[in-house]
Amino acid sequence: MALFYKRRYRDSGNIILSNDSSVTSNSIFVFDVDDRFKPYEQISIINNSSSDIAVCSNYKTDFSIIVPKGNQRILDIVIEDLRFKNLGTDTITANQIKANIRHTGNREKDKIKDKIQMISQVAMIKNLF
Repeated sequence: MALFYKRRYRDSGNIILSNDSSVTSNSIFVFDVDDRFKPYEQISIINNSSSDIAVCSNYKTDFSIIVPKGNQRILDIVIEDLRFKNLGTDTITANQIKANIRHTGNREKDKIKDKIQMISQVAMIKNLF
């Protein structure tokens, strides 16, 4: 159990992913994320293609995050997996879509701090009565 927590809070550093193959119109590309650092909480998508893309994560089927052609988008979500769909009519060639991801462990640490703080407050209130 202790080994699990040790791995969970290790900073992954910046990981740069890119599409390593062509993506035709209406096709989906799945990035190969490193399972050791899941979940990732810092995500940036760079679309250097001539097509708009829609991004989806966490094993859902809702491609609702749009990244227009030639733009970058920073996502404020926590992800387990990362995919994109080519919305254009052109084929996206290899290495035109980049994803910068990072796991810092800060969100998990903040959740634990909040729980400890809440428990401490409840304990103080109990001691008053």
